[in-house]
Amino acid sequence: VIVCFIYSANVQENTHPVHFMISRITRNPELKFIAVFFFSAAGFMLAIFALAVIVDPYNIFGLNIFRPILLTNRTEKLRLLRDADPKPEAIILGSSRVFKMDPKKVEKLTGLTTFNASVSYARPEEHFAMASYIVNDLGITPKLFIVGVNLGEFNNDETDSQTINNPDLRKYLGIDRKILAITLLRTFKERFNPRYLRDIFVTIFWNSRGFPNPAITFDAAGGQVFDRSHEPNPEDINVTLNLAQDLFRNTTVLNPERRRYFTEFLAFAQKHNVRVTVFLLPFPPEVLQSLAETTSYPTLQSELLREAETWKKEYGIMFFDFSSPEKFGGLPTDFDDATHPSHRNIDLMTERIFKRFRP
Repeated sequence: VIVCFIYSANVQENTHPVHFMISRITRNPELKFIAVFFFSAAGFMLAIFALAVIVDPYNIFGLNIFRPILLTNRTEKLRLLRDADPKPEAIILGSSRVFKMDPKKVEKLTGLTTFNASVSYARPEEHFAMASYIVNDLGITPKLFIVGVNLGEFNNDETDSQTINNPDLRKYLGIDRKILAITLLRTFKERFNPRYLRDIFVTIFWNSRGFPNPAITFDAAGGQVFDRSHEPNPEDINVTLNLAQDLFRNTTVLNPERRRYFTEFLAFAQKHNVRVTVFLLPFPPEVLQSLAETTSYPTLQSELLREAETWKKEYGIMFFDFSSPEKFGGLPTDFDDATHPSHRNIDLMTERIFKRFRP
């Protein structure tokens, strides 16, 4: 409005636009106030954006100038892998649902030094990128990949921003600078709110004064550190039921791109003579019933099981359908929430997978 007003007046007086604009603003108190307010607001927003990029509390931009306050287990797991000695012969891949798969237990059953490389919100593209980085960049060619798959990981959600921001992983996913910039700005737009502003200053404070103990920690072999005497609360399953349902919102078929990435992962493993064991993770019985009533879960499960038969024939994988507790002698109520099996159920699946394992 200001520019249009000044431009129309400028046409009449035929003076230089910049000189005329400055003159009009300095002589008019109302325009002067609006101009000061506008440029102050613009300067403030620019400063906030610059601070957000530099401090980056949620690791959206990946500059790593400040340590983020968000759990960034991709970076942590890759660092632990680089430092691993001896190098692992078996590597666990998957989402947070296999955080509690114990590398020591796998090692005891298989005789293979094991590392748990699972990361939060992992999807098939992460499995492919992680495997590629481990073999190509770290020079680690394991004898075995163990992949815990949740059916919801083949949904239509976008790739996790932390994978896109991680240069070690995104280079294997064909993410160019344009896609990167669009993703970063969209992520920033979605997260920019009063809480984000607060967390900028929390990040600065924690970086200067020290971080509190993280909610989730991992040992040197990538396994989650937790209290094994803890008993799950069955009520947590009902409270988090919506999280399980959200995995399948607007998903009627397995995402084709994610099927392609999983196939590429299997082909990559086959090329490097790495055996692959895949197991389909369970839901609690009441969650399975709810998913069958409210989502396309039964159709998706049938589709995945058909796909698994193809994977077995073409890539020689071992596949275990542990989609419900009774399929592995599991405990129906022993879940940390609606989507995460407890460590006891994870242990039972591990024992079932490797009871006849031959190195």
